[in-house]
Amino acid sequence: MFGKSTIYRLTAKAPVQRKTVAIVGLIACGLGGALYYNLVPASQNMAAALPEQRPLVEQKPLLNSRGFTLTGNTFSAPPKTTAYPLEIIRLGDHALLGGNSLGAYQHYQEVAEEQADAHEGSLDIRLGLAAELAGRLDQAEFHYRTAISSPEGKARDQCWGLLGTARIWEAQSRYEEAIGLLSELLLMFSSELYPRELRMQVMRQLASCEQRLCLQQQDSSSDLPDSPLYYHWPLNSLETMLGDELTFPPSPLPGDQGLVVEVVQKPANDLRSILVTVHASAAPVIALLDQLAKLGEHNIVFDPEVRMRLAGRTVQVQVTALPISILVDRILAPQSMLWTSSDNTLRIQHSSEMTDEKLQATTLSRLQRLLQLFEVDSPTGPERTAALMHLGNNLLLLGDLDSAEDRYASAREQQPTGELNAMLCFNSALLMHRRGQRATALNLYYMALDQTLLLPMQALAYQNIAELELELGRLNSAAEAASRALHLSENRGSRSRIALNLAQAQLLLGEPAAANQTLFEHSHAFSSEAERRLASAVAAYARFQAAKPRHGLQDSGQRLVTALACIEPQSFQGSVIDHLILAQAFEKVGFRSHAIALLTAAMSQSQERFLLQHINLELARLHLRNGNWRETLDVLESVETQADIYLTREKLLLKAQTYRMAGQVAFSEEICQQLLQEALPDEDKAEVLRLLAGLYQDAGSHYAAALCYAGMLPQPQLEDPELEAVENYGVASP
Repeated sequence: MFGKSTIYRLTAKAPVQRKTVAIVGLIACGLGGALYYNLVPASQNMAAALPEQRPLVEQKPLLNSRGFTLTGNTFSAPPKTTAYPLEIIRLGDHALLGGNSLGAYQHYQEVAEEQADAHEGSLDIRLGLAAELAGRLDQAEFHYRTAISSPEGKARDQCWGLLGTARIWEAQSRYEEAIGLLSELLLMFSSELYPRELRMQVMRQLASCEQRLCLQQQDSSSDLPDSPLYYHWPLNSLETMLGDELTFPPSPLPGDQGLVVEVVQKPANDLRSILVTVHASAAPVIALLDQLAKLGEHNIVFDPEVRMRLAGRTVQVQVTALPISILVDRILAPQSMLWTSSDNTLRIQHSSEMTDEKLQATTLSRLQRLLQLFEVDSPTGPERTAALMHLGNNLLLLGDLDSAEDRYASAREQQPTGELNAMLCFNSALLMHRRGQRATALNLYYMALDQTLLLPMQALAYQNIAELELELGRLNSAAEAASRALHLSENRGSRSRIALNLAQAQLLLGEPAAANQTLFEHSHAFSSEAERRLASAVAAYARFQAAKPRHGLQDSGQRLVTALACIEPQSFQGSVIDHLILAQAFEKVGFRSHAIALLTAAMSQSQERFLLQHINLELARLHLRNGNWRETLDVLESVETQADIYLTREKLLLKAQTYRMAGQVAFSEEICQQLLQEALPDEDKAEVLRLLAGLYQDAGSHYAAALCYAGMLPQPQLEDPELEAVENYGVASP
């Protein structure tokens, strides 16, 4: 346009200078052509360098998945005769296998545009895989549906398209639809005529969807809300889906002329143990269920609503040696129906007619039966390990700890590696933690840390390690683990608990300023009102200790009293460490009755020996300061010192103080003399001498008391009347 307008103006103003006009016109045309020739490829190269700015495909309306069924002979279409030259798309395959899904999609799209008249379903599958891995789920589902509905597509491509569609639905949390589709595929590919890898892939996807549905149905009040269990299935092989190794049987398949049911094994009238072989291209669902119930010697009962929904429905089945229970599960799943059995009666119900509790239990039972099928089909390998781990997870959620431990042990016998082993160790650690076997749980948590690269698992492992180390009294290890968990965790709810554990460890280590700083830096993580109250009380107690208050109620003490006023000891819900810290805080400001109530509640919760003994000692101190010497002696009798030197010293010192309060001076003096014969730290030795000085002073031996106050132990001399009086002084024990 620029060149033509210039020529036009020159010609209008100076028509006599034709030679000049021609020269200028040639130059302008040359410049325009050069610009066009050079600029267009440059823009194309720029667009190629930025694949994320290019739409994958034009968005088209997707078909509704409702009513999507595979009944009929879906895979009997003849294969396409024209061979598609796969060599020209190997570059896209290499990019896809290398992780460049956007580049692979761009290459496949260019090949599809160039070979619009010749490309077959395998290219649609590749486009769907690339879009799925790139996170473009809508485009991926469009390509998969294109491969499925292709009238000349191969059976293999249609199968990959159906499996890809199920993966998209699972990613979109449409679990019931994915389960229905995968159930139909399992019924079709459970025959020996089909490759085992195909059947295992269908079972893996189906088990994954079933597990997600069960977890979605669970109530929010789970036994392990802050420590989720991990589930893992081996990844599907891209090389298998991109290659031509899997071969499908020729059509027609056996049993196309009618319904064929054969009993393979019938050891008992149990639907889980009776194996049958079924071949049918379009079997009526009601007739097939009735025949299967008769084989298991069960009476079948259809609710009126169920019979109406199943009227006219057919199913395609190619099954070899499958339990009747699983066969019935998969026949009913596409119709959102479940079955229960009692007194040799098989009852079919729709999921909408069940209560929430019954629906959860029935869905979980269906999943457990599917997982047990892996033990038959996979005697070894990662599938069997994953299935055993998932069985253990579900049993743990149900509260059957013994059976869960057996499943975990069987899974460890398979000697898994990598992330699967890390998840197995983590789940086993949760079980041991719940059973109170803290040393074993710690060992398993550390094993999971050494093998996983998943940051969320590392954060959870460090969080649980911090809690265990805190309960075991290893405060330095607890503080280190909590600090690492804070750096790794991205969950706001978990960060609040981790920050509180770190602050508590720092408090018990004698670092109140660091504890207050930790709670201040992570104050935004405390979302609930109960968490904020607890954190405020702990922070106020930390500031109270850091200020080292003297006589009288100062500012830090006033703030501590205000913070503790929001805590109700009788209804407080928290960990054992929470109870212990709050009890110490209440005792510091004089609320000993509240402190005793908190420690008494903590004793009923604690299962760890270290914590229990220290709680008992703290409770004994409170009773002693309250003047309740009988309660003090009763609590001290429950303290098992064994080989713990610290516990032994604390128990003996408290006993000596209690006997002095009770008037049993001889017993108190004997304990003090026993303590002074040991190599005590300076602080403990000074405290024992002060107690002994009080005993001498009460007995009137002022010289001996002065020596004890001075830090020296007087030598007994019988000729001294004062010492002789001390020797003869005492109260007989009852």
